[in-house]
Amino acid sequence: MISQHQIKSEQIDKMIVIDHVTKVYDGVVPCRALDDISISIAPGTLNIIVGPSGSGKTTLLNLIGGLDKPTEGKIQVNGKSIDSLNSREMAKYRNQDVGFIFQSHHLLPEFTVRENILLPYRISRKETTPEFWEYYKFLITTIGIDEYQHSKIFELSGGQQQRVAIARALINRPNIVLADEPGSNLDTKLTRSIFDLLVDLNQKLGCTILLITHKDNLHIKYSKLFEIQDGVLLSEIETEVVL
Repeated sequence: MISQHQIKSEQIDKMIVIDHVTKVYDGVVPCRALDDISISIAPGTLNIIVGPSGSGKTTLLNLIGGLDKPTEGKIQVNGKSIDSLNSREMAKYRNQDVGFIFQSHHLLPEFTVRENILLPYRISRKETTPEFWEYYKFLITTIGIDEYQHSKIFELSGGQQQRVAIARALINRPNIVLADEPGSNLDTKLTRSIFDLLVDLNQKLGCTILLITHKDNLHIKYSKLFEIQDGVLLSEIETEVVL
């Protein structure tokens, strides 16, 4: 299967460009969550962000995903500046260009697995073509949840629920996937299986992945590793791994 992402990857040099981004949260004592961060991420790569709790990792993902706006600086995704998007354009961007995988899966317990996965696609109001259903079948089979698609969410284990959340994040074929410690609520074995799954999907779909994790989980192949502390980029390590 040749993905749309692989075609797009040949057309652009950088999928994500963070240009001198600062984020300050107002309060009695203003909190500088990010301080003059500049990074770039190539299309189709898997990238890691590490750092202690409160270092600004989640803030950075929220800015890239359009859930928040920078106080200073610019953010470009797939060649377009997301800072200049109006509310309607931003909603479309979050729905179609970005796939979110959170620490807690945020699935709807009253819905089935299938209904949860399809929700972002229903929101986009796109037509469900034969090509779409082929992709849906490929997705749930690759992720390993095809036999559970008619089950209720509460009938699944924690690891199975996180796999459903991954399928939901990918159903609209986003350019980028933002994963905020997706294994934090799972044991070590399940966390490793989730990370291995993300590597597999990165290779098969060609989507750009930005993953927050801890240093002791760095058993997966990555293109770049960013270490953030107190809102500052401490280091950027680039590997020669071809994903």
